[in-house]
Amino acid sequence: MFLCIHAKAQQNELLLLSEYLSVTEDDFDIYFSYADDDLENLHLPAIFFEDINQRLKHIQNFSYFEISQVSDRIYTLVANEKLTDIDIQVLELATNQPVDSFTLSIKNLIFKVTNQHQISLKFPVSFQNSNLLIDAKNFQVNKIKLSEIKTNKLNTLYLEIKAEELKSILISNYIASGINKLENGNEEIRVSKFKSFPGLVEADVLQNIQILPGINSTQESLSYLNIRGGTHDQNLFLWDGIKMYQTSHFFGMISAFSPYMIESTEISKNATSAQYFDGVSGMVEMKTSNLVSSVSRTEVGFNLINADVFTNQPINSTSSIQVSSRHSLNFALNTPTYNSFYDKVFQNTVFENAQHTSSAESHTFNFFDTAIRYLNQVTEMDKIRINLVYHQNNFELSQHDAFLPATTELGSQLQQSNWSGGFNWQRRWNENHESNIQFGISNYNLEGLNSAFSQEQSLFQANEVRDWNFNWQHSQKWTDKLAITYGIQLNETGVINKEEFENPFFLSEERKSILVSGAYGGLEFLSKDEMSKLYLGGRLNHFSQFNSVSFEPRLYFRQKFLNHFTFELSTEQKSQVTTQLVDLQTDFLGVENRRWVVADPNQRPILQSQQFEAAFQFFKNNWLVSLAGYVKSVEGIGTQSQGFVNQFQFTEDFGEYNVLGLDFLINKQLRKTSMWMSYSFMDNTYNFDSLTPNEFPNNTNITHIINAGVQHQLGDFDFSIGASWHSGVPFTGIQTQQAQGTSIPFEHPNQSVLPNYFRLDASVNYKVELTSKMKLKSGLSFWNITDRKNIYNSFYENNQQLGTIENFQQLGLGFTPNFMIRLIF
Repeated sequence: MFLCIHAKAQQNELLLLSEYLSVTEDDFDIYFSYADDDLENLHLPAIFFEDINQRLKHIQNFSYFEISQVSDRIYTLVANEKLTDIDIQVLELATNQPVDSFTLSIKNLIFKVTNQHQISLKFPVSFQNSNLLIDAKNFQVNKIKLSEIKTNKLNTLYLEIKAEELKSILISNYIASGINKLENGNEEIRVSKFKSFPGLVEADVLQNIQILPGINSTQESLSYLNIRGGTHDQNLFLWDGIKMYQTSHFFGMISAFSPYMIESTEISKNATSAQYFDGVSGMVEMKTSNLVSSVSRTEVGFNLINADVFTNQPINSTSSIQVSSRHSLNFALNTPTYNSFYDKVFQNTVFENAQHTSSAESHTFNFFDTAIRYLNQVTEMDKIRINLVYHQNNFELSQHDAFLPATTELGSQLQQSNWSGGFNWQRRWNENHESNIQFGISNYNLEGLNSAFSQEQSLFQANEVRDWNFNWQHSQKWTDKLAITYGIQLNETGVINKEEFENPFFLSEERKSILVSGAYGGLEFLSKDEMSKLYLGGRLNHFSQFNSVSFEPRLYFRQKFLNHFTFELSTEQKSQVTTQLVDLQTDFLGVENRRWVVADPNQRPILQSQQFEAAFQFFKNNWLVSLAGYVKSVEGIGTQSQGFVNQFQFTEDFGEYNVLGLDFLINKQLRKTSMWMSYSFMDNTYNFDSLTPNEFPNNTNITHIINAGVQHQLGDFDFSIGASWHSGVPFTGIQTQQAQGTSIPFEHPNQSVLPNYFRLDASVNYKVELTSKMKLKSGLSFWNITDRKNIYNSFYENNQQLGTIENFQQLGLGFTPNFMIRLIF
């Protein structure tokens, strides 16, 4: 008997008190008398002492019972004071889904629940002012006063999923709910915690990041995101470590990434970790959850643009799968939101021009995306993740004589797609060593076809990118305050550009590729008092086509002082071998006229960037004030990559741009309200040695930007309102309206400025619990409430028939409402 007892003692697990009593009865041939209801869900450590008196004392230490011996073999358990009852259900904060296994602790009492999310428990009245602790695997411990819990109703308590490293968050709710400042100096958006956002009916990752100072879009397009004055192609977009070449649907109007698949998005504007290559202007890394789900969850919803479904399903105790899909709704429903998006995207393109002719036209448009993420906790030390992502945009236009509808005269097609896949193996050797192996592949394809059937002519254009990446990384903790990370990376990018013209026949095809091999390392140090933080890293790259090597240092330093102040210093050097360029504004029908190319020693150089930043922060009583100044230089940019529509449109030259910038932010957090205001100043200048003049303002040079907003929670409603203002975008004016032959008499480049931009947006979301397992979420948003005509681009074309110069202006979205409804179960 006692050998069995010793074995149980070594397990040291929690056991139901009723089961513990039963084992004790068998071990010592005794009997316990008690009320079954008083023991419900009560647990104690499964330590089985050989002495009966120690066993009885152990029971009393972890319960509210006094044990009395009424005969040689009978013992009674009686509560030592009056008990009170409470009922509790535990839900996940981000999703409102049940947490089906958890442990509750009140002083010496332990209650444990498995495979259910509700519990009834009893405790002595004298414990009323004590704390209740709630703990569950993969969740942060929650502490609440028992005095706040009602005895006559079902109490709902919430648990928050653990961040992969809790210490990684420096300031939570940095600007608004769900936005955090991280220990490494980067900023993070946790989509599940994001509440109402001005102008958006639901979260959109690439729209949301524009709340951060230094990030904006000069064209109100997610295909033209600018981070501290850089162009969109200079940003590195990652999905679980896989590089993405297509980032938007509807040619820039919405993000190509379903927000319901994304756990967090990390944004780096400087001092990017040495493990990352590419993205000379910035990095946006989208991550799915890295936790195996134990609870089934499905969401179905639609807004006035698309319908979607998302599901997160456990396969077994060690694996789960997430699947999401979206499809545009315009094939079945023509909405004001779709019409507003359509008018903006296709203004001044082949499609809009077709509408102004005497011919009739018909068109079809749709977009679709799907993503799959599979997780498997193979062993306690090994985890595997598999990702698959596919995005697609399609547009077709047919034009025919209004009196001969059966005869098609012109036909245009445009298709944009991106599919990607990834495999990741994470191995934790012990508490101090961890390895990661990642393999990713991406294929991007853009095809445009313009046909004139009556003339038997057609133009086909294609741009294809094939990219694969291998990364091995090892992390090692020397102490709790000192760690190193090192690894190797291989990345090959191949690009195919094709152009085929019929009648007369012409074919042009260019195939280029480059292999980049890299080794990197980084040291991370945190002082004992946690007042100082240092990251010192670097990577060594070898470029196959250039047979050259570059070294890229990365540095981040933070020092806290005077309790509430922080000083930060950041610097980095980066390189990039891919870029986008524009040959003609009418390429790919003028809708998406940029094509990817790779660096080549005979054609175009590797992009190189350097950046230095100094910042101060003040944080006290939920007031945050931040001020950051930076200088940035990017070398190797080509005129064709900048999208010039002036005298340099057909010029090919390479140079640099230099930015001097300032970002300011002030934020106040109240219990249910968040208020923010940010200001950015930027002086962004081109320098091309072979052009005249050689220095002039950058196309993305918006000198002043101001954003302000308020979020407020009222019961089950989340409200937000925000205003965006910035000075005008630079453009090149003309000296006279009369054409000079085939040329246009331009003024000095980018010396004129468009009118100032202003937009007022608002949103409201509402969530209601239909049943214990089903919830309904709805939302309403208004973009550009004042319907202001914001001009974001102005350019000129020569009308040789009239001998005049025509001015074309492109407008941002006018007043655009949207509505969303979503069922969660």
